[in-house]
Amino acid sequence: MADWGEKFVVIQSPRASSQPIAFTWVKHVLGVRLSLVCLLLIASSLSWHSICVCAASEPTSVSNASLLSKTKPITAAFTGLSKTGEAGEGGNSVLEPAFKADTQIYKASLGKQALTDSPKVNIEEPNVVSEEESIGDQMPVQQRPSLAVFTTSANTNISLTVATLAVYTNEGCPYSQEALREAQVAQTIVRKHGGTINIRHVDMTKEKELGRLLAIKAMPCLRFYRNSDIRSTTYIAYEGVDMTADEIAYWILQQLGKTIQIAPIGQETFRVAAVKGSTVGPVVHASVHEGSPRAALVTWLSTNREQLPSKSTLFNIKYVDLSQQEQFRVYRKRLPFDVGEEEYLTLEEPQWEPKSILALMLAAENRKVFYGDRPSRILLGKRALLSVYVSHHENLQDIALLLMEFYETYRERLAFHIAKGTLKEAARSQDTFSHSWGGAVIIDQQANPAAYQKVTGVLREHSPFSQYSLSMPFNYHSIQLFLKQWSTGNSELHFRSNRLSYTEKESHVTELNHFHFLKTLLQPNRALLAVLYYEPDCSDCQVYLQVWKEASELFKTAEHLKSQVIFGQLDGSLNDIVDFDIKKRIPSIVVYPEGPKALDRRLLYTGSPIVTDILGFLSTLAAKRDEL
Repeated sequence: MADWGEKFVVIQSPRASSQPIAFTWVKHVLGVRLSLVCLLLIASSLSWHSICVCAASEPTSVSNASLLSKTKPITAAFTGLSKTGEAGEGGNSVLEPAFKADTQIYKASLGKQALTDSPKVNIEEPNVVSEEESIGDQMPVQQRPSLAVFTTSANTNISLTVATLAVYTNEGCPYSQEALREAQVAQTIVRKHGGTINIRHVDMTKEKELGRLLAIKAMPCLRFYRNSDIRSTTYIAYEGVDMTADEIAYWILQQLGKTIQIAPIGQETFRVAAVKGSTVGPVVHASVHEGSPRAALVTWLSTNREQLPSKSTLFNIKYVDLSQQEQFRVYRKRLPFDVGEEEYLTLEEPQWEPKSILALMLAAENRKVFYGDRPSRILLGKRALLSVYVSHHENLQDIALLLMEFYETYRERLAFHIAKGTLKEAARSQDTFSHSWGGAVIIDQQANPAAYQKVTGVLREHSPFSQYSLSMPFNYHSIQLFLKQWSTGNSELHFRSNRLSYTEKESHVTELNHFHFLKTLLQPNRALLAVLYYEPDCSDCQVYLQVWKEASELFKTAEHLKSQVIFGQLDGSLNDIVDFDIKKRIPSIVVYPEGPKALDRRLLYTGSPIVTDILGFLSTLAAKRDEL
C-alpha cells in the first residue's frame, strides 16, 4: 500500500458494491453498529471526502473484505499453506533458487504485517487507477499522478472512459506509422478486457508549437492521460522496449487497473470468454474461497508480478461458494499460430505452495514454438535457440508448422522461436542477413573452437561465436540440411557484417565491416593494421573518432611513416567482433601485426584520446615492426 503520508486509499469490497464507498470505512472508524439510517446520513455527508482524501497520518487499519478474510490475517493463511514443509525444498534444481527467493519474499512480507495489531496488506484492488510501484518512482515529480487514488467498480459513478492515449508521430516516419497502428490494435484489445481508452493522434509536423510546449523530443511517443486534456502536465509516458500491440495493451490495462479482476460469488470477471487466454499475456484463473489461505496466496502473487515468469500476467480471481472446489489454472498467452499445445495448465497438487504455483506458471511459458521476445535462459536450459526472422508478409502459421516438422527430432537440443515482423526486427534481419526478408539463426551455447579457428586462424577454446545462419527463402529440405550440418558440427559460423556506407575520398581512415576486417587481417606482407572499435551511440566514441581522424591525417603526412600503418575503424553495433574481448572495451584502439595468429599478437592502446599520445604509440610500433 502506498505511503499513508502521501496517499489515502479508500478500498471498496466487491461484496459491498451496492453500498456507498464510505460505508465500510465509516463503520470501521466508528467501531459501533449504528442503524442503517444513521450510517446512510453519515455516508452521504462524507461521500465526497471518501473519494479523494489526503491523510496526515495512517489509520489503524483498513477493511479489505474483498480479498482477505476479515477475521484471519494473511500470516495465518501462509501457515495453512506450509503444513507440508518449506516451499523451497525439493523440485527442479535449476528453478529452486528462484522459488526459494520468492518464498522468502512472500514470508518476509507476511512477517512484517504480523508485527502490527491490525495487519495491512499491499493489495492492488480491481480497477484501481494507480501503479505507484511500477511508474511513480520513475516519473518526474510534476508528471506523477495526483495524490488522490480512486477505486471504481461497475456500480460507482467514477468513470475512466475519458482516459486518453496520445500518440505523437512524425509524418512520413515508418516507425511512427507502425506505433499508431499498434496503438489502435491495443485499443481493441483493451476493450476486450473491460477497459476503455481513447486514441488521440497528434502529427508533430503540424503541431510544432504543441511539441515544444509538451517537451516532446523523440517520435513516436506515447503518453497516457487520465482525462482528455493532452496539454496536462500529469501523464505517464510509455517506456516499453517495443511498441507492439500486446505490450501497449498491457501497459494501458495497468493504468486502468484492469490487470487484476475480482468477482464475488456468483459473478464473472473478464468480459472475454472465461475459457480463453489473452494475446496480452498468460491469464491466471483462480477460483478460491474468500478468506482462505489459497485466496491469500493468489492475492500475493497478483501484487508481486516482478517475481513471476511473465510480468504481463493477468489475474482473474473468482470467489466461489464453500461447496465448490478451489482451482488454480494458467491459460497460456495466445499466439498468432497454433501448433497443438494445451490451452491451459491446472495445478494438480493438493497443497498450494508458492514453489509449485511458480513452477506451473513457468511451464506455461515453455512453448513448442516461442514467439516475440527471445525466451529466457531458464526456459532454454542447455538448448540452442533457432530464431526465425520473417517479414510481415509471411504466413506465421505456415512457418510454425514447418518448424514443427523438426520438433520431435531436436526438442532436447534445440528450442524454436519466431521473431515478430516489426520494423525493429526487420532492421535486425537487415543487419544479420543484409536483407529484410528474413532467415534463420542458430545461437548455440556450446563453443565451437574448430569453426572459430577456421575463420580467424587462431584457436580460442571459449569463443562466444557459436551462431549459424540460413537465409530466406527456405523450405523443408534447406532447413533439414541446415540442422543436420549444425548437429554434426559441420556448419560454418555466422558473423554479422554490415553494408559499408559512403566515406570521404580524402579520408585516411578506412571504414571496415567484418568481412573487410578479416580480409585485411589475413592479408600477407601488409603494414600494421590499426583499428578503432566504436559504436555510434557511445559519447566517448565520438571523441575517439575525431581524434582518430586527426591522428591519421598527421601520420600520413610524415614521409617515413605514411606507409607503415593502415588506419581503420569498425562499428561494433553492426558487426560481430571476432576479437571478442574488445567488445567489452569499446571504444578501443588495437594494432594487429602482420603474419599468422595476428589476433593473439595484438597490441592495445591504453592511453587517453590525445592525438600526440596516439601518434607516439603508433610511431613506436612502426619503428619495431619486425619485432612484433
